[in-house]
Amino acid sequence: MSGLRLRDRAFCPTTVQYIDKNWKTCTHTLSTALIEERPSAENIALILQMVHDDWDISNKANFIVHDNANVMKAAVRLLKEGDDVNCSAHTLQLCVKDAFKNVEDYEIVAIKCRRIISHFHQSNVATSALNKKQLQLGLKEERLVQSCTTRWDSIYFMCDTLHRNRSAVIAVLSDKSYTNSSTALNLEISEHGWGIMEELTTILKPLHIATKVLCSETKSTISAVRSVVKTLIDNHYSPKRTFVKEKILGMCSETATEEEPGGSSHDQYLEFLFATEGQVLDNTSQFEQFIAEPKISNRLDPLAWWRSRERAMPVMATLAKKYLAVSATSASSERLFSTAAGNIVTANRSCLAPENVSLLVFLNKNEDLLD
Repeated sequence: MSGLRLRDRAFCPTTVQYIDKNWKTCTHTLSTALIEERPSAENIALILQMVHDDWDISNKANFIVHDNANVMKAAVRLLKEGDDVNCSAHTLQLCVKDAFKNVEDYEIVAIKCRRIISHFHQSNVATSALNKKQLQLGLKEERLVQSCTTRWDSIYFMCDTLHRNRSAVIAVLSDKSYTNSSTALNLEISEHGWGIMEELTTILKPLHIATKVLCSETKSTISAVRSVVKTLIDNHYSPKRTFVKEKILGMCSETATEEEPGGSSHDQYLEFLFATEGQVLDNTSQFEQFIAEPKISNRLDPLAWWRSRERAMPVMATLAKKYLAVSATSASSERLFSTAAGNIVTANRSCLAPENVSLLVFLNKNEDLLD
């Protein structure tokens, strides 16, 4: 869930994510509601309540993931339904922005970078010359990426593409047949500035990759947040176990185990014949078995791991479904405007009624369910 603007109108897109019986992560769009009045916490909470009522999911939403805007946090508190979870990717981005304040001469270099890229984007002559220089220097022919305040990792992309194409950019800017002297002087970056750009590229790359991992819609991302952050700290830049054990065992006792076990009828017949049916460990034993399991590889899908152990640890598996279904970010809601709504509410269709916008986005994002 997040608040976004499109064609001078504020919308509140809402998506839902859950784990099905086959331990697959499913994400669906529920609504793209117009915020008719000012985007206050009260109005956003009202929209969320309407979405919950329309889809009959009141008291069924375990967690609500949203961006870190204070108004979103206040709206979830007013809703009084489900625990609120801050978008981890947005938190990561805020940390990066805060860190930039301590980088000497960062703003000066960033302004220069934006000017250079704007120059190439606005000049067909400069762009054509850059492509020629890239080929001559054995570089990949690519477009320079401009930074954008609303786009995650855009500063990394800007520094990365400029640094990779440094020689080609300098060759074009220093060639008077493509760039006049005053423009070249205005766009010149010192050796110190290029050094800052190289350092930023090295520092931001792990954060960019971490953001991509956390923004996945097909993997269980909430389980990766802690390990990703720890890996970032350890490789690129303890709570008491008794408390954790007591907390999990308390949740196990509150978890219903009335769900039908997975598997085919044939499997259930075999369990009956070989007298294995009903041999389920108690909550404490299931927890101890879970703790005794070796740590899985970072490449292994945790949902696949739980699918193979659901029968042995049914209560723990139910807890896993509840918590691993939580998305680590609100990226799925924000992607609606770049992948769907942005192509629906165009300049030629800017007068679309809000309810039609919501319906068209809904059909676009959920068309796979119509098959």
